[in-house]
Amino acid sequence: MTTKELFLDQFNACYDEENWFVPLIRAIEGLTMEQAKWNDGSTNHSILQLVHHLIFWNGRYLLRFKEFPLPELEKSTEDLTFEIDIANWDSTLRKLNEVFTDLRDAFQNASEEKLQSSPFKDSADPWYSLIANINIHNAYHIGQIVYIRKLQGSWEKG
Repeated sequence: MTTKELFLDQFNACYDEENWFVPLIRAIEGLTMEQAKWNDGSTNHSILQLVHHLIFWNGRYLLRFKEFPLPELEKSTEDLTFEIDIANWDSTLRKLNEVFTDLRDAFQNASEEKLQSSPFKDSADPWYSLIANINIHNAYHIGQIVYIRKLQGSWEKG
């Protein structure tokens, strides 16, 4: 297995392929807008906020990978990534799937030279290193989504 195949395998396990843990597609399957907006009354995020956060960061790295200009980030950007600006759950899910499939396609079609290059001017770390962290970040939030569903009683084993 090549390094590229390994990272794509991990990305797919996070996104849409059943593996050692539940992929994102399964974690959000069958959710209604009301369930997605549900909060346990604490400072924890809702599933909708987590999905928006995943759209924001995966979309941002997709733009960076394609070498498109990125909007400047403000100091409080991390909090902003959880803000909900998409009112319709179906359109949110379409955007999420679009970002994830486009990012997967970009990684899959990338040359070895691109994947060995650095995504940042001030770092020698290659794209491979960043992709590993993207996969870890996605897996972390997918776990949160499943946990929230269990808390709210909307998770069905299967």
